Amino acid sequence: MDTSGLCRRAFLLVAMVAFAALPVEAQQKSTLDAVKARGTLIVGVKNDYPPFGTIDEAGKTVGFDIDIVEYIANRLGVSWTCARSPAPIVFRCS
Repeated sequence: MDTSGLCRRAFLLVAMVAFAALPVEAQQKSTLDAVKARGTLIVGVKNDYPPFGTIDEAGKTVGFDIDIVEYIANRLGVSWTCARSPAPIVFRCS
């Protein structure tokens, strides 16, 4: 029986377990923290589905979804901007 190979595997197993048990030093910034740091909430809203989202005569996106976005942005104390897509947003139905 080859004990050197067995010892090597045991050492690697112990090393992997010890490495996995180490605490994560750098935590990633949450999305909420990033929005607050940027000062702007960037949203995507369907603008072809009234009354939830549509474009008015002045070219502004309006609707229920926009009302909710404004409420959330106000609660967070940030401004908001709408990222428009040149193509209609397609939702997958299953």
